[in-house]
Amino acid sequence: MEQSVSYTWMESPTGRLLLAADDAGLRFLLFVNGRESVAPRPHWREDPTALRETVRQFVQDAEKTATLIREAKAGVSTVAGR
Repeated sequence: MEQSVSYTWMESPTGRLLLAADDAGLRFLLFVNGRESVAPRPHWREDPTALRETVRQFVQDAEKTATLIREAKAGVSTVAGR
């Protein structure tokens, strides 16, 4: 049985993002304008309310988020353990 995954779209300083999470937390942060096309997986369900807090945190600190996104696009991780 596949775990329930919720997703939503959001605009960011670096472009549109697809965020997806399960009960354990955020699992995907995908760049719509990245190297590959981005689309929700068939078993995911769109549910902006499930990711409301995640989106709020991104919006609250847009400058920090933009830096993390640029680093992620460059293949640099500043998150401990990743």
